[in-house]
Amino acid sequence: MNRPDRVTWWVLTFGGCGASPFAPGTCGSLAAIAIGALLYGMVQGPYLFPSLALIASALLVLMGKRIEPIFGGKDPGAIVIDEVAGQWLALSFLPLVGGGPVPFICAFLLFRAFDVLKPFGIKLLEGFPDGWGVLLDDLAAGALAGLTLWGGWTLFADQVAS
Repeated sequence: MNRPDRVTWWVLTFGGCGASPFAPGTCGSLAAIAIGALLYGMVQGPYLFPSLALIASALLVLMGKRIEPIFGGKDPGAIVIDEVAGQWLALSFLPLVGGGPVPFICAFLLFRAFDVLKPFGIKLLEGFPDGWGVLLDDLAAGALAGLTLWGGWTLFADQVAS
């Protein structure tokens, strides 16, 4: 593998998380949560997670034409930067619900559930070409997870706090 392909592999597997032999997508999401929690402690603000999601998304789309030649498939499990982007999009709703471990855990669980189940036609988004199809279903799952987190938190904040 030449150097540009190694860089592409490293970015798309999110530092090798996608090489995990067990649940690489979950591994990528957990890495996104860990990095997100670290950064959230240092840089609280409404633009942190949307910016991170945008950067991860842009990297995937820019490198999308290299997916099949390097990985041998349209959406191989080793590519987890899409899960990272979706997870960070879900975390974008944290300023609306507050920090702490419970919202992070809820955002993780909701995102993974929506990413795996792909409700409301999310699966149809996989049909887009290049990196777009890899990315859009995860962004939809992240948006749905974030909205569910926000809605649930708004409705049940009193019960969670007590």
